[in-house]
Amino acid sequence: MWPLPIFITVCFTPESPWWLVRKGRFAEAEVMIKRLSKNSPVDPRDAVAMMVRTNQLEIDQSAGTRFVDCFKGSDWRRTEVSCVAWAIQIFCGLPFLSWDVYFFEQAGLASTDAFKVGLAVEGLSFIGVFLSWVFLTWLGRRTIYIGGQLAMCLLMLQVGFLQIATNSGSKDSNWGQGAMLMLWCVVYNGTIGPLAFCIAAETSSTRLRGKTIALARNAYNIVSNVFGLVTPYMLNPNEGSWKGFTGFWWAGIGFIFAVWSSYRLPECKGRSCWELDILFERKIPARKFAGTVVERDADVHLHGEDIVITLGEDTNEKTA
Repeated sequence: MWPLPIFITVCFTPESPWWLVRKGRFAEAEVMIKRLSKNSPVDPRDAVAMMVRTNQLEIDQSAGTRFVDCFKGSDWRRTEVSCVAWAIQIFCGLPFLSWDVYFFEQAGLASTDAFKVGLAVEGLSFIGVFLSWVFLTWLGRRTIYIGGQLAMCLLMLQVGFLQIATNSGSKDSNWGQGAMLMLWCVVYNGTIGPLAFCIAAETSSTRLRGKTIALARNAYNIVSNVFGLVTPYMLNPNEGSWKGFTGFWWAGIGFIFAVWSSYRLPECKGRSCWELDILFERKIPARKFAGTVVERDADVHLHGEDIVITLGEDTNEKTA
């Protein structure tokens, strides 16, 4: 049922001002900004001027817009962040939760109880997405992402320890495992789940955004396919029969990538595309992104000259 309503919606969707700016259609870009930001205090002409300035800066940094250009210069780092940040959705343990009902059955719950717990997991996931709106409004991307990774590592560890209790004869620890996985779903959908989409879009340059996101999503798909095949063998009683000990595996993998995030994931909250271009070009360490001040003439310092742009069909010029 989805293709038809999506097609109709896309037909009425405003064109991207960034795309119009890259095509030199500045007047149309202003119209689209007015349509997209009716209550914004920013003058549409000023917004277009900044877009042109950002686009010119990215042209000066890297003239190409092919897939191979995603792996050149500062764009290589941006591609790495986008791809790994999306793949971490899998590395934190998502395939484990894809088999939650099966896992609960192997943990000792009756089929009906396992199904009910699976429904509860889905419901809590829905709530977690709404929590992400609050987190994204008040907290930085880096804080949310790393905090979510560490919280999920701890919950996966608890699942493993509860399996030890189960093997020791505890009768209720399987319900405890279910509770831990419910909490895991809330954390995932409140942090890493929706945030990976933001990170992939914000860290990529505007000229290579579509291609960078395509690479990042395919990195996710490849990792998802691999672990989607491996996870059933971990849980199957006739194969790995890891049961709750699978939590130790995902906790370890998750912690490794939490360390990666600590060193490689930049803070993009509150930054314009132009500022991010400057920060990546200067090779600012990820942990210093939030506190680094970008001067208004930073691109002049990089390239030694002003950029003069003309908007619309009149003769007025703005120096960016």
